[in-house]
Amino acid sequence: MEPGWVIAAVATINLVLAISSIVFTWYSNQNRAQRAEIQALEKLFADRDERRRKDIGEQRDRITKVEADVEHLPNKEHLGDVYESINGVGQKVAAMEATLNAVGAQVSRIDDYLRREKQ
Repeated sequence: MEPGWVIAAVATINLVLAISSIVFTWYSNQNRAQRAEIQALEKLFADRDERRRKDIGEQRDRITKVEADVEHLPNKEHLGDVYESINGVGQKVAAMEATLNAVGAQVSRIDDYLRREKQ
């Protein structure tokens, strides 16, 4: 064997190993950077997800309270009953007004009679 050929083979192997080392280093750095970015994004989305869950929970509580309050409000039938009651009261007031007018007329006639008798 010729020593020049062995030196060339060792130099070629050395060059291939050096290039492989550079490629491996570059790839592992890229991979590390991507992992760091992925972890940062996962944390960001986890925080957002937690905030959204908290907001949804708060809104669910608020909706539950509103639904509980709405259940106690009068519905259409109750308002119809109130309307009928108010109309009934209005009719009774009108009847009382007619009666009071009649009583007022009688009192006025009695008053006139008593004034004339006194004279």
